[in-house]
Amino acid sequence: MKAMLWRKFTFFIVLMFVALAIGASSDSERSTYRIVFTQEPMKAQKSEETLGWAFRKARLEGSRIVALRPDGTISVLTSEFASACDPFVSFDGKRILFAGKRTPEERWNIYEMNADGSNKTQITKDLGDCMEPLYLALASVTPPNFDDKIRWITFTSTLENVLDEQGEGLAPSLYAMSLSPVKGRGRVLWRTTYNLGGDISPTVMQDGRVLFSSRQRGNFALMTITWAGDNVNPFYGTRESPAIKTMACEMPDRTVVFIESDEDTQDDGGQLARVSLQRPMHSHETLSKGKGRYRTPHPSPDGELMVSYTPGEESYGIYLFDFETGRPGRKIYDDPIWNDVDAMPILPHSEPIARIPMLEFASVLDIKGFKGAGQLHCMNIYDSDQPEVRQLKPGQVKWARFIEGAPIPAAEIPKSEFRIPNSPWPPPAVKTRILGEAPVEPDGSFFVNIVGNTPFFIQILDENRMALYTMHAWAWVRSGSQRGCIGCHEDKELALENRATQALLKMRPAFLIDPPEKRRTVDFRHHVMPIIEQHCASCHGGATPKGGLALSSEPTEMFNRAYENLLNPEEGKKYVIPGSARNSPLIWQIFGRQIEASSAEVLPTGSISQMPPDKPLSDDKKRTFVEWIDLGAKWDNLSKADE
Repeated sequence: MKAMLWRKFTFFIVLMFVALAIGASSDSERSTYRIVFTQEPMKAQKSEETLGWAFRKARLEGSRIVALRPDGTISVLTSEFASACDPFVSFDGKRILFAGKRTPEERWNIYEMNADGSNKTQITKDLGDCMEPLYLALASVTPPNFDDKIRWITFTSTLENVLDEQGEGLAPSLYAMSLSPVKGRGRVLWRTTYNLGGDISPTVMQDGRVLFSSRQRGNFALMTITWAGDNVNPFYGTRESPAIKTMACEMPDRTVVFIESDEDTQDDGGQLARVSLQRPMHSHETLSKGKGRYRTPHPSPDGELMVSYTPGEESYGIYLFDFETGRPGRKIYDDPIWNDVDAMPILPHSEPIARIPMLEFASVLDIKGFKGAGQLHCMNIYDSDQPEVRQLKPGQVKWARFIEGAPIPAAEIPKSEFRIPNSPWPPPAVKTRILGEAPVEPDGSFFVNIVGNTPFFIQILDENRMALYTMHAWAWVRSGSQRGCIGCHEDKELALENRATQALLKMRPAFLIDPPEKRRTVDFRHHVMPIIEQHCASCHGGATPKGGLALSSEPTEMFNRAYENLLNPEEGKKYVIPGSARNSPLIWQIFGRQIEASSAEVLPTGSISQMPPDKPLSDDKKRTFVEWIDLGAKWDNLSKADE
C-alpha cells in the first residue's frame, strides 16, 4: 500500500515538473504554428556602472532562444551559446537571424541559423557589439542596371567605440550589411545613422524604410530612414511625452504600435501605444490600461498583437493583447523563471518593398577636391513650429552656422570637467568643431555642400553672428546624397511650398568641406582665457578686482577662478548664459550695448560700459567670446587627440 502511494506521489511530482517545463500555456486554444522567442534570466539589476545600452547587454547575459511548438512544449535553439537573443525570422520562414555569444568573454555578434536551430553561421566579426538584426528586402547597389539583387540585413553596433553624448556608455548606431558579396565589391558594410545619442530598436516597414528609436537629450524618439541610410526623418515623439518610445512594429491596419515610458525602467518595459502611418504626429493613442508593463509587440499571422507582459515583479509572459479591454488577453506561454520576450511566428511573411539607394555608389562626388560630400538645402528657416523662431522677423536671420559633434573615444572616460554648469547643449560628452557658416537669403533659404557622414547641429545667426536659435538634435548628410528641409522644425506633416528658393536660383552653395584638422574649435581654456589675461586681468585681478569680478587664472578644484566667476558668480549676478551670447551681460559689455532683452530687463541707454574701456577688442576676439558662449561656454573643447 505504501509503495502504491509513493508511486502515485512520484507520478504527481513528475506531472507538476512537466507542467512547469511547458510553462503556463495551459489554455485549451493553442497556436497552430511554432513561435520563436528569447528567454532572459530574471537576475540582472541596474547599477551606476551599467546604464542604457550597456545595461541591456548586461541583462541579456545567459539568455537563450527557444521555439514553442503547437503542443505547448519548447526546444532550446541556442544551447551551445553562452547568451543569445533578438531572433528575427526570414521572409520565407526558413531561417532566423539572432545576436549571440558563444562564450561569456566574446563580443555580441550576428548569426544566422535554420528555423530548427541547425546550421548556425556567423555573420559579423570584429564589429563591436552587434545586436538587434533584421532581414531587409532583396536589393541592388550596382549601377547602371541594378539587376543583381542580393539579401541585406540591418543591425545595431558599437563599432565606432565612442561614448554616447551623455558619457554613460558606448553609442550604438545602425548598420546595413550584404549577406552575400556584391559584384566587384565583396561583402558591403555601411553605417547608416550618425546620431551621437545612439540608435536602437530597429524594425523594417512594408514600404522599405527602417523605423528605429533615436536617443536625443536623454529621450527616445521614433525616426525613419531608408535601409541604406539616406532620407532620415522624424516619425513620432521628438518632443512629445512620455520621454521614451521603443520597440515599434507595423500592424496590418497601417498603424504602428510601440512601447512608451516616462522613465528608463530596468527591463525597458512600459505601456502600449500606437499612431497611424497616415498622420503619425497627430494620431497618438494609448492602448494599454491598468497596471503592469509590456515589451516587444509583434503582429501575429491573423492580425492580432503578440506582446510580452508582466503584472509587476513576476516574469514576462507572452500574450495576445485584447484591444477592447486594453489588457492582456489569451496567454500563449509563461515560464516563471524566465522573461519570455521578442516572440515572432516561424512562418513566411511579406517582404518589404526594395529601394535603390541614391548614395554610396555616388560617393565619388568630388567637390573642390573633397570626396564624400553631400548637399543640404533649406527652403525657409522661418517656417517653424518653434516659438523662438516664429517670432523672428523676415530678414532677421543672416547666417546659418554648422557645428560638428565629435564623440569622445571610449578610452577617454568623461570626468567632471565635461559637466558644464547650466549648459543643456551641446551634451557633456561631445566635443564641437565649427564646420562653417552659410548665408541665409531674405526668403529664409540656404544651400550648402557639406562634409558627409558627419553629425552636426545648426544655429541661425543675426547680423552680429550671434545665435538666435540653436537646434538641439543631431543631423547629418550621407556622402553622395542630397537632403532638403522645409524649415527650422517645421510641421512634418505639411507638404513643402512649390517654389524655387533664392538660394537655389543663385546656385552659389557655401562649401563646408574642410578636413577635421582645419575645422575651428573654441573653448575657455585655450581661446578665451588668453584674451582675458591680455585685456582684462589687469583690472579684474588682485585683492580688489574691478566690479567685484575676479578674472584671474588661479586654479580651482574644477576649473579656474575666471571661469567659475563668469559661469557661477556669487550674489546671483549673471555674466554668461551658456548657449545664448545675445542674452549674456558679458557680451553686452564687450560690445558696449545691450544686444537682446528676452531674458532680462531692458537697460537704460548708456548704462553699459564698453569693456575693456581703454581699447575695444578686435572683431576676431569679440567673435571668439560670442562663439564660446553660443557653443555652450565649455571649459575644454579639445579631445586628447587634438591636444
